[in-house]
Amino acid sequence: MQYISWITKAGQYQSEIIITLTSFFLYVKINYKRELIIKKISFNIIFLILFHFSVAGLFAQEDVQELRIGSSVEGYFENGEERWYSARSAQTSFLVIETTGGTDTYLEVYDARNNLLMENDDAGDGINARVDIYVTAGSVYNIKVRGYNDSISGQYHIQANYRSIPSAAELRFGTFHAGRLSAGEDYWFNIRTAGNGIITVETFGNTDTYLDIYSNSYVFLYCDDDSGDDKNSRIEFNASAGQSFFIRLRAFNRNASGSFRIQASFRDTYETAQVFDVTEPFIVPYIEDTYVPPAEPLPPDTHKNTNRSRAVFHDPDEEISVIMYGGLNEGRWYSFEAAEDDTDFIIYTRGNINSFLYLYDSHGEQISRDDNSGEGYNALISKTLDAGIYYIEVMEFFNRAGRCTLYIEKN
Repeated sequence: MQYISWITKAGQYQSEIIITLTSFFLYVKINYKRELIIKKISFNIIFLILFHFSVAGLFAQEDVQELRIGSSVEGYFENGEERWYSARSAQTSFLVIETTGGTDTYLEVYDARNNLLMENDDAGDGINARVDIYVTAGSVYNIKVRGYNDSISGQYHIQANYRSIPSAAELRFGTFHAGRLSAGEDYWFNIRTAGNGIITVETFGNTDTYLDIYSNSYVFLYCDDDSGDDKNSRIEFNASAGQSFFIRLRAFNRNASGSFRIQASFRDTYETAQVFDVTEPFIVPYIEDTYVPPAEPLPPDTHKNTNRSRAVFHDPDEEISVIMYGGLNEGRWYSFEAAEDDTDFIIYTRGNINSFLYLYDSHGEQISRDDNSGEGYNALISKTLDAGIYYIEVMEFFNRAGRCTLYIEKN
């Protein structure tokens, strides 16, 4: 019982745990007879199992602090440190998680299985982070708070509060919706597709806008800040017939306000983009779709790298075998490091699927994207990058199963 009592205090000093464990094995070795070796081994195994779960549980409880919804918690982190919180939702609703204070914070929200659900830098007040995420009753969410980069340290407060599920106005393809954003306000829209194709959602005007795209069950899918004209947002994504999506529009800075116009357009997958003079002979350019369904069953999905938190790291100049399993809007994530500033990279695919590439920086901000700039239906991105970690998302344009090879080459 002496050993068990020490285990319950294991979260205080790791060195005492090691000394206690060593003493226990010496005690067993001296007092057990040879003929009881089987009993000794069994007892040791039971002890190690108890030790593992007791200590792991105690340390986990110390590392993760409870964040009660409706309350505020004060925190502090040093350079490069992170703080973890756990929140349990009592209702199905939207949950607003945000920090306040003078520290430049970054928020990441995970489900109970540590899948990254959403992340944000400056959607809160000033340089504070904020996440609006759909939660379900009884579910637990893990929240990581850190500085925007490793050089930041300071105090902050974090809080979580419910907000009602917002009502959404219909946004019809090809039409504009005009409005004005007040400080801290957001607008919600919904769209529905009639066929398979590409949806483009973009804003126009002088307001620095930010767009979030959610599924019809409020699962976060995409976001964008400045891919449109000037400080406007623009997102393109694939959709299947009958799908519906929610669009959230806000100002990049929570305290900003201004007028906006938003438009959604739909381009059928097989739509011909070129216009020809029918009075003159012409040749329609054609690229053969070389897609071939997998002849053999695909291997099990061992990496499960379908979000940025599960990206598989590779060194530049490695060939990366990519397997797509045909899931809706399935993306396969990979990461690599640029060792020096001003390094030219060519990132491209080779294979018989219609690939689509996205390139992101270390904080998940999109840098570039491409569909068919490579050979045939393969994608290609050419970019000069500074030193740091970068992420690549590979998608199949038609959500089909298949294989391709990804290349990350220094030019």
